[in-house]
Amino acid sequence: MSQFRQVSKAVDELESIWNELSTTSSSSASPIPPPTQSAQTSTGPKKAYNLLLTLPSKLTEITPALESFSGNLTKFDPVTNEPRYGPKMQEKVSGLLSRVDKIRGALDGGDYDSVKEKLRVAAGVEEDAERVRRENEEREREKAAREERERILAEEAEERERERAERELIENERLRDLAAANAVREEEERLRRDEIARFRNLESGVGHGRAATRRQIDSIRSSCANETERRKVIKALTAIFEQIVQRPEEILFRRIRLGNEGFHNAIGKFDGGIEVIVSGGFKFRFMTIEEVEDKYLVLDEPNLEGGEMEEWGAWFESLKVTLEVLKGEA
Repeated sequence: MSQFRQVSKAVDELESIWNELSTTSSSSASPIPPPTQSAQTSTGPKKAYNLLLTLPSKLTEITPALESFSGNLTKFDPVTNEPRYGPKMQEKVSGLLSRVDKIRGALDGGDYDSVKEKLRVAAGVEEDAERVRRENEEREREKAAREERERILAEEAEERERERAERELIENERLRDLAAANAVREEEERLRRDEIARFRNLESGVGHGRAATRRQIDSIRSSCANETERRKVIKALTAIFEQIVQRPEEILFRRIRLGNEGFHNAIGKFDGGIEVIVSGGFKFRFMTIEEVEDKYLVLDEPNLEGGEMEEWGAWFESLKVTLEVLKGEA
């Protein structure tokens, strides 16, 4: 038999004994509503008197189990954070504790003393003043101990609720931070897609060859404040392509970080500046170098080891054409 059923049976017995004895004594005590199945006790005055005296100790025997049930009502599973008891069990435990509270109220109040005195007189039992005093003191001690345990249980329940609220607050903050981080990532990804699309459109619209390069040089001329400034831009562009033509295998010469301040001031901020580089074969790309992602213009070299000699020759010739046009504008 489970502990809950055992305690429920003990409470049924306590209610049954109290109801019969309080009725037998013809006192003004209010009977406790009996359980569905109660074991009624029919007995004589003396036996009834002795039986009444056992009620406090019987209640004391099941008090630890009752306190355990009461504590579990407010406990949560540490893994699932769900209540320890399900809804049906919570209802059963609450009902049992309510019945016990009524029994305690009867035993702690004047009803118990009144019933006891009437049964004592009916049984012809002489009152032992010292025994009564000890019983009263014992009941007071038990009552004080029970109240102290209830106070401790209440404090523990309050502490558990505070910890649960703190865990919930921390979880909510984590979820908010996660949502904010996701929103930032989504916005960064959107900007990334927009930037890629913008450069793809630029690449498709610029074209390649002499005519395309000259058109972009005309845009540089219109964007510069004077001829001196225009020459500086053309000189910077010429330096880029000269390095590549001289050492086409060097990848550092074929990679330009758009966020570089020197590049921006010398070329990037002028209309046509980036377009001249794109007309020379450079492509836009996001790259991560030394764990830092940034926007780059990259010129890929055809693979000579893969037998792409003819393609490499056309690629290199295109670079020389762009350089030739730039030198003609210097």
